[in-house]
Amino acid sequence: MDRTPQHAGRPPAAFLAYVTWDRVVPWKILSLPQHRGERFAPLGYGAGRRSKTRNPRNLLKQVQPGDTIYVVTMPWTNARGIPPTLVARLHVKAVCCGMGSPQRLTHNLKKLCRTWNAVAIADPCSSEFYGLNDATAALHRLGILMPGAARGADRLRVIRAQLGQRVQKILRLNTSAGQAERAFAGSVAQGTRQSVFISYAHIDGEPYALELARHLMQRGLSPWLDALAIPRYNTKKEGPGKSRRLQKLLRLGIEQSALGLSVITDSYLKKKDKRGIVWTRREWDQMARRRQRDPTYRCVRVMRAKRWMHRGDASFEKKPARQAAAEVAQWWRKQLKVGGSIRPAWSSLSTKVNRPLVSP
Repeated sequence: MDRTPQHAGRPPAAFLAYVTWDRVVPWKILSLPQHRGERFAPLGYGAGRRSKTRNPRNLLKQVQPGDTIYVVTMPWTNARGIPPTLVARLHVKAVCCGMGSPQRLTHNLKKLCRTWNAVAIADPCSSEFYGLNDATAALHRLGILMPGAARGADRLRVIRAQLGQRVQKILRLNTSAGQAERAFAGSVAQGTRQSVFISYAHIDGEPYALELARHLMQRGLSPWLDALAIPRYNTKKEGPGKSRRLQKLLRLGIEQSALGLSVITDSYLKKKDKRGIVWTRREWDQMARRRQRDPTYRCVRVMRAKRWMHRGDASFEKKPARQAAAEVAQWWRKQLKVGGSIRPAWSSLSTKVNRPLVSP
């Protein structure tokens, strides 16, 4: 059933919640649009897993319709240099008590309510997912992180520990909704503009891709890195045919990005997952179709392989992630200044390109 707010007279409040990095992809898959024309936005936020019987009263007692929930995450520990990021903002439409939720819900919302004891249903018109961004300054401004957490060699370890202590459950911020919105304005701007979809092979491209993403973030770009979690996501758990949902998520990431970047390694377009799916090939095909359909879409490739055999040979120099990120950012700024369409061929960051690379 719908939860009647206990503080109906108070002004809208802002809350902060934390989700682990491995839950971001399943959350986005559950929020995929079911019909043409629907926005890709978070369905809601759940508290109190039924399998673990945690107490969800903190959400039920504090959150009411009209409130805003900011959800942050932090990549796994081996993602060196990737700071905490604002993954979503939810404008609460209703608060439901698990299985007592209203009958008029979509299939995915019912699934969300079956998983959690309490659910804050989001308004899809004003809620949004964001690309990778740096939310450290916002968390400092809101008093979540202590002074000094943003400095030192082990700064990310300190930030992770402080987030774990302060945001063990949904936390009401000691500021107004407007102040919280202004605090996260930089993260929202970075996560919604200049999004870069990074395609790479997990087996031999992950360290370089993470390093490249870190340097791109430092230059104001927003790397789309949900594909990093796909090899770690148990696709067999989804049942037969459900891998199409992962493909749809990738397609949305490419469609919402302004720049496609492929890290070409020896295993690119070759490595299969346990189901025999070559995710990089699907990403490559989708970027090629987007490039042919949209002349304003930009595509670049960073070469890490000695030879690239695909409808013709091409030899490229290897470049450190810092240098490659600097060239990507510089090239992207020039493209924004020039505007308009570009020639229908993949751009390269190497000066030793013999011929343009065509799509598979």
